[in-house]
This record gives sequence, structure tokens and C-alpha cells, in this order.
Amino acid sequence: MTALIISCFLGLLFIGIAYILNKNNAKYYLSGYNEMNQEEQDQFPLVSFLGFFKKFHLTLGFSNILIGLVFFILKKPDLTLYSIGILPLLAYLYFIIRTKPFYPIKQQKSLTWAIWILAISLIGIITLMYFGQKTNNITFNSLGIEISGMYGEKIPFSEIKEVSLCHHLPKIKYKTNGYASSQIKKGYFKTEDGEKVKLLISNLEPPYLLITKTNEKKIYYGQNSPKNKALMQELSKYQHYFAKEIR
Repeated sequence: MTALIISCFLGLLFIGIAYILNKNNAKYYLSGYNEMNQEEQDQFPLVSFLGFFKKFHLTLGFSNILIGLVFFILKKPDLTLYSIGILPLLAYLYFIIRTKPFYPIKQQKSLTWAIWILAISLIGIITLMYFGQKTNNITFNSLGIEISGMYGEKIPFSEIKEVSLCHHLPKIKYKTNGYASSQIKKGYFKTEDGEKVKLLISNLEPPYLLITKTNEKKIYYGQNSPKNKALMQELSKYQHYFAKEIR
């Protein structure tokens, strides 16, 4: 429901923006146009620009609402969140490229920078989503535990106090540094008790592996119930390396 609300809010915001700008206030609110001298403003195809501006934002607004409703019906909240992150950036990238020729040559340089910034941001978000979706694999050897992927790490057995199965994650207050969707939680999170923990959860199906280090730092790891139990069994083979035994 939260994803749908955000999607609809953004949709209504874009629809509202479509009606804010008009011929009378463009000289005050239209970036770039408000910096032109009178001669440049007279040469600027304002009517054509405003027509495209309105059509663009109406399309973007209704698209956000429609996508949110479709994914809500399909019970795919994560896809809604992904569209919220990608669609506006992709749309405004197209908008700037499409409207760049409207502006004088001297202003097109700054628009080129805007295109590059949006493109890099878009690539960054897609990259984050891609690696965020990948499961953190966990392996064991005589030296310790190695967790691959985003926010993975190598943990020597000498730095592990204990490993256990737990059936509940701590109540999270907010994310301090990481990636989160409805089922995936990766990175560092602050609990309601004020504790900072690392979550490497690819599936919210308990039980989870709880790795407590000798410095009292905690890592919660989870794929799915059978996999987590199997990992616990495999890890028991290395219990003699631990500062304390597995439980």
C-alpha cells in the first residue's frame, strides 16, 4: 500500500506541475527562459514548448498512477518502487534531450551537463537495484565465514562470538546505509532499541542466521528457511574454531 501511495502522490504532483506553468508566468518560473533577454525570449518558441511541457507531465503523472495501480493489483510492490526510482529519471532525461534545441546555444551547455548527471544517476540506481537483488552467498572454510555480494565481508572465526538461528528480526527504526525493498534488506540499519545491525536478508522467511561478533556487532543473514537451516548444519562442522559454540 505504501508503494501505491507514493506512486499516486508522485503522479498527482506531475499532473499538478503540468498546469502550473503557463505563458503568463513562464518569464518567472521557466528555468533558462527567465534568464534570457527580451530578444531571446521573443525568438523562443514558448507556445510549442509549453504544449510539450504540459503533455509530458500529464503523461508522466498518469503513467505513475497507472503503474502503481497495476502492480498493486498484481501484488508486486517492489516493481512499483523500482518504477518510482527509474521512470521519472528516464522521463526527464528524454524531456531535456527533446527540449534542448529550444534553447540558445549558450544555454545548451548546461543542459548537456544535466543530461549527463541524469544519465549517471539512472545508471547508479539501476546498478544498485541489480546488485541489491542478487543473493549474498555464504561459504565456510577453516579460516572463517565469507559472505559475497553487496555488503558482504570475510569474518575470521576468531572474531565470532556465536552463531544461532533466530525467528525474528529486530524492529527496524530506519536504514542508515543500504538497500531495502519489501523482501530484501541489505546494509546497516538502526533498531528501535538504538542498536546498529547489519542485515543481509534476501527473503523474509525465518529462521535467520544471527552472527554475533566478539565486538558485539550483529549480522542477520537469510535466504529461505530450508537454506538457512542447511547453512546452520554445515556451519556446525566448524564449531571448534569458534570462541563459543554454535547454538
